[in-house]
Amino acid sequence: MPKTRKNKKRRPDTRPIKPQPPSDWICPESISMMAEDDRLLSRVRTEDIEKELSTIYLENEDVKPDMTRLEQAKHSTFKKIVVGGLVFLSVLAGISALGFFYFGQHKGGFTGEQVTLSIDGPSEVKSGEPVTYTIKYRNASDVPLGTASLELRLPDSFHLQTSNPEMIDKNTWKIGSMPPRGEGQVQIDGLVLTQIDKEFDIQGIITYRPANFNSEFQKVATKTIKTVGSVLNLEIQGPDKILPGDLVELTILYKNDSDSIIDNAVVTANWPAEFIPESSEPMATDETFSRWDVGSLLGQTSGSITVMGTFASEAQGQINLPITFGFITADDNYVEQAKTELITEVLQGQLVAALVLNGKSENQTAYLGDNLRYSVSYRNTGEASLGNVEIAVVISVTPEEADLVLWNELEDEASGTLKNNRISWTSRQIKSLSRLEAGDEGLINFSFPLVAELASATANNLVINSWVETLVESIDGDVVNRSAKSQPVEVKIMSDAELTVSARFFSDDGLALGSGVIPPEVGRETTYLIGWQITNSLHELSNLRLTAKLPDNVEWNGESEVSAGDLRYDAAERKMTWTLNRLPRTVSSVNINFEATITPAEDQRNRIPTLVDATVFEATDNTAEATILLSQPPLTTSLNDDPRALGKGRVR
Repeated sequence: MPKTRKNKKRRPDTRPIKPQPPSDWICPESISMMAEDDRLLSRVRTEDIEKELSTIYLENEDVKPDMTRLEQAKHSTFKKIVVGGLVFLSVLAGISALGFFYFGQHKGGFTGEQVTLSIDGPSEVKSGEPVTYTIKYRNASDVPLGTASLELRLPDSFHLQTSNPEMIDKNTWKIGSMPPRGEGQVQIDGLVLTQIDKEFDIQGIITYRPANFNSEFQKVATKTIKTVGSVLNLEIQGPDKILPGDLVELTILYKNDSDSIIDNAVVTANWPAEFIPESSEPMATDETFSRWDVGSLLGQTSGSITVMGTFASEAQGQINLPITFGFITADDNYVEQAKTELITEVLQGQLVAALVLNGKSENQTAYLGDNLRYSVSYRNTGEASLGNVEIAVVISVTPEEADLVLWNELEDEASGTLKNNRISWTSRQIKSLSRLEAGDEGLINFSFPLVAELASATANNLVINSWVETLVESIDGDVVNRSAKSQPVEVKIMSDAELTVSARFFSDDGLALGSGVIPPEVGRETTYLIGWQITNSLHELSNLRLTAKLPDNVEWNGESEVSAGDLRYDAAERKMTWTLNRLPRTVSSVNINFEATITPAEDQRNRIPTLVDATVFEATDNTAEATILLSQPPLTTSLNDDPRALGKGRVR
C-alpha cells in the first residue's frame, strides 16, 4: 500500500537574482545611490529568506533549528555576484572621476603662454630704403586655436608696399584655425620715410580663441626701429675765397641712392644775410631763391641746381651757406633727409657800404603814412685809393604797381639823382667820391613819406626792399669797374587798422544817450555812453583785444552793445576787456558801446574827471606776421565828441 504523502507548501525560489549589467556611464552620485539601494535590497531579501526557511523547518514541530547560527557555505554565489557588482561600479566611478579631473586640469592649464609672436627684421634702417619684416606666430600648445587673426599697427612713416599673404583689411590678416604645434608667418615690404635719428615702433597683435574656451586671447609683439641715415644725398660746390661784389656761382648736387621713387622731393637753402642770390637754373619755386621743388625722384637718379649771386659789401670772414634735401609729407610738412654747407671766406672789400632805416639795419614794419628815414654809410677799408665812386640806393616796391612812395616829398641832403626808384650820388653831388683815399668815409641821409591811403585796394601784401649799390671805377688808377651790393632791408606794410574812442551824453539828433545830471555834480550819478570803434580793410586780423580801466568812482552798469566779439568787466582790476578771434578783410568795422556811471567825489569839484583810462588795442596782422599796437588817450567828461554837451564837463 502506497504511503500517503502529506501536502507540503511549495518551497520558494531562493536563488539570487542575477544583477543587470551597468550602463556605459554612471555618474558618481548615481553609483552611490545604487550601492545604497543594493544594500537595502540585500537586507530585505535576507530577511525574506529567513522567514521562508523558518516556515519550512517549523513544519517539523519536533525539530526547531537554531536560526541564530548558520554555517557559511564554501561557495556563496549570491555574495560573489553582489561583491563583484560593487567592485565593478567602484572602478567605473573612479575612471569617470579621473577623466573629469584630467580634462578639467587640461582646460585650466592653458594660459596663452604657449602662443608666441615675433617680428623679425632690421632694427636700424635708412629713410627711403626698401625694408622687409617677417611676423611669425606659433601655437606650441596641445589645444587647437580657432578664429585667429593678425593685426599690424604701422606708423605713418612706414609706407607698406606688398605683403605675403595679402591682407583682408587694412593691416589685418585672417589666419583662421591653428592646429596644435601649428605655425605661420606674414611678410611685409615697404619704405620708411621719416626724420633721421628717429625711433618708431611696429606692433603686431594676434587674436585667437582656444578650442575649449569661449573667450578670446591676444599676444602682442613690438619691434623698435631707428633711422640712421637716408637714401637722399646732397652736395654743394662753390669758391673757397671771394671778394664782396664778385659774382658767385654755386652748384647743388642731389641724388636718390635707392631703387625706389621718392615723391615730393625738395631742395632748400637758408642763405645768410651776407649772401644775395640773384638767379638760379632751374628756376626756384620762390622769389628768394631758397626752394626748389624736385618732385618725384626716381631711384638711382641725380640732378643739379646752379645759383648765381654775390656777397654783400659789408660781408667779411667765413660765411656758411647751408642747404637741405628732403620731401613734403601728405599734410604739407617738410621732412629733412640730408644737409650740408659750403664755407666760403669773404675777403675784406675795399669799399664797404651799409644801409640803416629808421635807426635799424634789420627788417621791420611800417604803416601807411609813415615817414621812412634812411642813412647810407660808406668807407674805404683798403690801402689803395678808389677813383670815381658811385653810391646808389634802390627802393623796390612789391607789387610794382603799388604807388606807395611820395617821391615828390623826397628830402635828400646831398641832392642825389632820382630815376626809376633809384637814388644815386657821384662826385657831382659829393666831391669826395671822385677819389676816396684809404680810411675815407662818409654818410648820406634822405627820407620820404608813404601814402596815407592806397589808390587800389586789390594790392594788400605790400613790401619795400632797399639796398645800397656801389661802383668803383678804378683802384690806384687801374680800371676795375667793381660793383657790390649791401644787405637788403625789408619793410612790410602793416594793415590800415584804426582805433576811435568817444564819450557822449547826446546823440547827433539831440536824443539823450546818457542819464543823470549834466554837468555832473558831487555825490550825484551821471551815466555816459562810451564808444569804441575799430576799422580795418588791408589785411586780415586775428586775436583782437581792447582794454581800458575805469577810475575808482566810475562803474559799469552792465549795459552794452557789441557788434562782434565779447565784452567783459573784471571788477577786481576794474578793467573792461573786449576780444575777437578773427576780423576778415570783408568786415570793415566793429563797434563796442557800453555805459559808464560816475559819482564825483568832493575833491573833484570844479574839475573835469576821467571816465575811462587810456584804451589800448592790439591784434595780429596775419599778412605782415606782426603785432598791431594802437592806443587812445583817456576819455573825460569834457565830451569833445558831443557838440551838445561840450563845455558841460566840469563838476559842480
